[in-house]
Amino acid sequence: MFEQLLAGLNMVLQVDVVLTIVLASIYGLVVGALPGLSATMATALLVPVTFYMSPIAAISAIIAASAMAIFS
Repeated sequence: MFEQLLAGLNMVLQVDVVLTIVLASIYGLVVGALPGLSATMATALLVPVTFYMSPIAAISAIIAASAMAIFS
């Protein structure tokens, strides 16, 4: 069980995934702060970009952008 936890952390803490999370968080914060745009729109606008990412980076980008858009 401990090996699976370390393997999961290794996948999530890669440089490209962390950079994707940071950029998606900034994107979500900006979209959430703009009047007339919502978290749903932020997610919908981000989905075409995620087609060119790895699955882990894409899912984390969608989650980060949605969370930050709801937060702001």
